[in-house]
Amino acid sequence: MEQLDALLGLKNSISKNETPKLLANENTNSGVEKLSEAKFVAFAESPKPFNLDENTKFIKLETSEPFTLRSIYFAWLLRDSSIADYIQQCSEYGIRNLTFLERTDLISWLEGSAESEHVVGLETKETGKAEVPTREHKVGEKSEQVKWLQDNSRVVSNHNTILHGAKPTNFLSLRKDVLDYIHMNKSSHGSAAEDADRSAKRRNRDPIILLSPSASSLLTMHNVKKFLEEGIFVPPLEAAQAAGGGRGSGLVTVNHKSSKSNLGTMRFIVVDNTENFKPDYWNRVVCVFTTGQAWQFRDYKWSEPHQLFHHVKGFLVQYIGDAPHPATRDWNVEGVFVERVRRHTDREVVSQLWDKLERWVENRWPLLNGGRR
Repeated sequence: MEQLDALLGLKNSISKNETPKLLANENTNSGVEKLSEAKFVAFAESPKPFNLDENTKFIKLETSEPFTLRSIYFAWLLRDSSIADYIQQCSEYGIRNLTFLERTDLISWLEGSAESEHVVGLETKETGKAEVPTREHKVGEKSEQVKWLQDNSRVVSNHNTILHGAKPTNFLSLRKDVLDYIHMNKSSHGSAAEDADRSAKRRNRDPIILLSPSASSLLTMHNVKKFLEEGIFVPPLEAAQAAGGGRGSGLVTVNHKSSKSNLGTMRFIVVDNTENFKPDYWNRVVCVFTTGQAWQFRDYKWSEPHQLFHHVKGFLVQYIGDAPHPATRDWNVEGVFVERVRRHTDREVVSQLWDKLERWVENRWPLLNGGRR
């Protein structure tokens, strides 16, 4: 029997509803129950077991670094867990975790999806032995692959593909806008009218972040600027009292210095309602913070949660110790966990939030100015 690739062995076992056998060593009689006790895994179609710590052909796109079979199998075993629970258990067992999108893509592929941009150089019976492409080769071919997929693919209506989305999208237009924005800041000032005109143009293309107007929201118009700019979470009631009460400003600007040198300092517009939205404003919405209540989206361009979080990045802010909200499992929404009293972890939490939003923006977002989604 010809030895299969480890990824194909796992995928075939899943398709046939067969449970792989965990082994303490290469001896097929040394079965164990826990993944933490196992060194090898055996699939029914494979003549010999696979080392769980060997690299697979499922890679991280940013670095082309492969994930081990242990990471892949653990992600599959915890496929029904929330992303927060999954990451926590990865930390407990010392297993490298996949990001939300990587895990979603992996599960979709293991469950039968024909394509995954994370799987490279996989040998199949149909294609023969495939060469593992270098990162330069992969990037060079990516546009042709995406074009072919767009022309020849159809939407598969399963839970995971709806959450994951159809394809990655280049975000070069936002980079251009940001560089123009930086250039305008550095250029000498003209007349007051010219300065006002430049300011209006910048506002008209700044990315937009939407907050939930729910009374239960931990992130409000009173505390969002301090949270996103300074990395300090002020409980909403305390922030409202400090501001003199009321609903707060109808619009807040948040400046963020990107960790990516080519993006520089970006400015975001934050609002908690869409009453004054023009149709083209939706092309600029990059992120929605939710409390998990679907009524928040009633007047949105995309009122159905799964559709909405296919188009925008979703976050849900909770206190550490609270059970993960079902929305972080059922929708394409990531949990953001803050301490109730101690503030020493806030800056790290916000830094991770920005990293996730930047990756989303770069990898998946279409044109802000007149783009189509």
